[in-house]
Amino acid sequence: METTINYFFRDMGVMLGRTMRHMHRGMHTVTLITLLPIACMMLFLYVFGGTLLALEGILMTLTRKPAHR
Repeated sequence: METTINYFFRDMGVMLGRTMRHMHRGMHTVTLITLLPIACMMLFLYVFGGTLLALEGILMTLTRKPAHR
């Protein structure tokens, strides 16, 4: 008598195998899956990260207290 856990792992193995067979048919899907997260990370890191650093520099110059002489 099989338990629910055995069914779960057997079904998961079947679906994983089916997904792997379909991925070889469409290599553009594999490249999209791997390159899209990397491209998004680079976009947020360099484009939006650079903007935040520039804003931080502007805020630092605006809030700097003048030196007393």
